Amino acid sequence: MKVLFVLPGFDLKYNSVSKIIVGLKNHGITPLVICSRSRGLKDPGSSESYSNYNGVEVFRLVPNSQMLWSLSGETRALVDSVLNSGRIDLVVTGTQHSLKINRHIKRVTGCKSMFLLEFIYHKERFFAYSRRPYFGVRALIPFVWFLSLRRLRSCSDGLISCFPGDVSRLSRNEYFMPWAVDVSEVSVGGFKDRNNTLTFAGELTSATISSNLISALDGVLSSKCVEFIHIVGHGPSSDLFNGLKEKYGQRIVLFGSMPRSKVLKLISASKYALQPAKLGGWGFMGEALALGTPLICLESNFYDIPEGSYVKIKSFEELEETIAQLNHQPGKWNIISDRSREVHREKYSLNIASEYLARALESTIKSEASN
Repeated sequence: MKVLFVLPGFDLKYNSVSKIIVGLKNHGITPLVICSRSRGLKDPGSSESYSNYNGVEVFRLVPNSQMLWSLSGETRALVDSVLNSGRIDLVVTGTQHSLKINRHIKRVTGCKSMFLLEFIYHKERFFAYSRRPYFGVRALIPFVWFLSLRRLRSCSDGLISCFPGDVSRLSRNEYFMPWAVDVSEVSVGGFKDRNNTLTFAGELTSATISSNLISALDGVLSSKCVEFIHIVGHGPSSDLFNGLKEKYGQRIVLFGSMPRSKVLKLISASKYALQPAKLGGWGFMGEALALGTPLICLESNFYDIPEGSYVKIKSFEELEETIAQLNHQPGKWNIISDRSREVHREKYSLNIASEYLARALESTIKSEASN
């Protein structure tokens, strides 16, 4: 089976699903990829030239403004050359921006299509992380969510969400794909090998950062439960840390944006990871699991991850006491660390994610045509 992936936003080498796509070859799927030369929205594009990534044939081009691809010029010629290279059984597109390409390929080849999405199924997270109220009216956000999901369902034969959500919202040929983290090049140590540091990586917004959290972090630093706090990310709520920075100096560090490889090294060197949001943050949570860094969170939004592989607290008021107890129980810390890595190997390894994606693709290809 041959599957074409259209990933408008990023260069395949720097896309989080690249190794999962490569792994499809081990499960009877031959992937082809059309992707951008850009590594992000503000990156003009890499001049690096390659047409093969770990055995996967790659076609790259520079997207036009705001990553919105049209079917003219270079894009149309490239898509048509890919289609002429042989039969394609399924096309998987990465964002709504590639709808035109999706429709063109379906019209030319008659093959089925799927969308590979992030958190569209998680309605509450969509509401919490909406960048701005639509037309200045927050009440329109639920309506926009409903229309977005309905539009995607109407123009595809299946949907795949990269992050977990409520399975009751899934329709036919819709799947949650396990997130996978490659930590093969990162060394992982035990309790005595790590810095006494608390680390968080993610968006610094009102959905993650609150005055209650700042107060809890003040208590943690004051009691010296941890020596350092490392914050990776940026956002409008970053100013809330100014008071802590003035009070504790270099003991609290805001790194801003960092390459993923450096974030993984920070997490693996830390004794504790913190997920302050009630919704979302699955990428960071998966990284903490993979690296055996005990994850402290308010509520579990893992859906299917067993307790014992993370530490749940009822409120931020328990953060200081929770860390203090683990500091005096290194054996318990090591048990949580080992269990988290075991859960990741069993549920979220690259091979398992590739196998799951292959089953979803094969099932959609073999299913009856959508209405």
